[in-house]
Amino acid sequence: MRYRLHAKDILGKPDLVIRSKRLAVFVDGDFWHGNAHRLRGLERMEDLFPTNRDWWMEKLGRTMHRDQEITAALKADGWTVVREWESDILISPAQAADRVQSKMGSR
Repeated sequence: MRYRLHAKDILGKPDLVIRSKRLAVFVDGDFWHGNAHRLRGLERMEDLFPTNRDWWMEKLGRTMHRDQEITAALKADGWTVVREWESDILISPAQAADRVQSKMGSR
C-alpha cells in the first residue's frame, strides 16, 4: 500500500497519509497536544505548570483547538482521521497499527 509521510498538501500535514483510502493519521505528542497530565496521574492539565501557567494553558489550548478544527475540516472533506497518542504507540506499536488498519475499512 502506498503512503506518504507529512503530506504538505493535506490540511494539518498529517504524519501518515494513505490517499487511496483518504486516511490521515496524526501522531499527537502527549505534552503538546494535552495528554501529559493524564500520563502523570494529574487531574487537571493546569497542574503541570507551577510557573507561567496562563501562558502554557493558552499555548496548549490553541494546539488542541487547532487539532479539533483540522479533524473536523478533513472529515467534512471526506477523510477518515485517526489520532494516536505518542505514548500509546510507544507502549504497543502493533495495537496502534491495528487501530489504524481498522479505520481503513470504515470508509
